[in-house]
Amino acid sequence: MVQVNAYASCVCPFPLGDSWQVIRDWGSFAWLPQLFGSRLNSALQSDGTADDCVVRRTTFGKACVYERLLVLDDLQHLMRWQIITGKADSQNPFPASLVNYVTAIQLLPVSVGNQTYLAWSGDFLTEAYMAVQMKAVFEAMYRAGFQGLKQHLENKAWEAASLQPCKYMQPLAPFAAIPEPQEHDSGINLRSLYDAFSLQPHNG
Repeated sequence: MVQVNAYASCVCPFPLGDSWQVIRDWGSFAWLPQLFGSRLNSALQSDGTADDCVVRRTTFGKACVYERLLVLDDLQHLMRWQIITGKADSQNPFPASLVNYVTAIQLLPVSVGNQTYLAWSGDFLTEAYMAVQMKAVFEAMYRAGFQGLKQHLENKAWEAASLQPCKYMQPLAPFAAIPEPQEHDSGINLRSLYDAFSLQPHNG
């Protein structure tokens, strides 16, 4: 067995707060696309410790893995978790052994453009001859996660925009009343101006 470190990063064109609100939801995979052609589903479970619901059971297709939340830090915008082995119905869906897998996502603010920098890393043991392939598999999964997050936030932005009333559909403000012409106004005969621009019947 050899140690493998997988890593991917990106800049998400949405504010840190919006991105973290989605990522930190341990019980939801709304932002993560399909894995190995199957949609991800998760259910929270208690692992019998003082902190309830830190374990989630994740299924995709016929595969099932259990993951334990290790860190959820709202100040550092950091989430870390591990895959639990030894569960009766758990299966390894990857092309080689996956031992002691620990992964983390951290978000940082990008001040220019009010965007978010995301870094996703994972460490695990696997067979030496499969190390390169397993590294590529996980880094591709991380990149797919970034794309899924971006798409999820775009969809939320469109939904929010669609609920906003269009300014062009607002009732028009009433026209201001035209003041009655006055005979004396700075030497200008307003009565003559009103008469000049009024509609006259056409005689012809």
